[in-house]
Amino acid sequence: MKFILIYIVFICAFCNISRAELIFENHVIGERIYSSSPEFKFAFDFLNDSEKNVKITKIATSCGCTASVADKNEYAPNESGQIRGAFKTEGKRGKQKVDVVVFTDDISAPQIKLSLDLEIVDPVRVMPRLAIWQKDSEPSEKTVSIETEDGVKVSLVENDDGNYSARMEELPNSKYALHITPVQTSKPFKGIVELKSESPRHGQKAYLVHVMVK
Repeated sequence: MKFILIYIVFICAFCNISRAELIFENHVIGERIYSSSPEFKFAFDFLNDSEKNVKITKIATSCGCTASVADKNEYAPNESGQIRGAFKTEGKRGKQKVDVVVFTDDISAPQIKLSLDLEIVDPVRVMPRLAIWQKDSEPSEKTVSIETEDGVKVSLVENDDGNYSARMEELPNSKYALHITPVQTSKPFKGIVELKSESPRHGQKAYLVHVMVK
């Protein structure tokens, strides 16, 4: 009987210890964001679901491009809070995974792992960025595909290069086609076709397509 009583006390104590104190609404934030934004601001909401105060002792991130802080260091029972931060998008493209680890004085959950699962896309995608012909080949037309998002408009910047002709064609579903034709391929040359994008949200940006006969 004494053994059973000790066992029950042990189980109850274990249950109290293993109960998580900070309950987060989400452990992962997944977003698709544009490269034209200098940073992505985020917030993880949580609740102190316990009968005692919980201290946040440290917050660490898996890359220097992310800064994260809590509203304050200590939270009372049933008090809510946020882990806020910003991820710098400059120079980054494609999928980005960042861990945000919250350290607490809660012995049942001293570390809580949160994550950012981001995809950084350019509002304008130009493919390919190089149109190339071999010397003395047929001076046939090559087409560059342009895809846009979020109401971005793309136009062709006038140029004085006499080695090629370029024209822009607007297509359905926010797409464009840039058609480039060399005047001749009998001698090598290099040139640049400049495109300009603009939108209220992303502003103006230049995109270059390189033209070459080699």
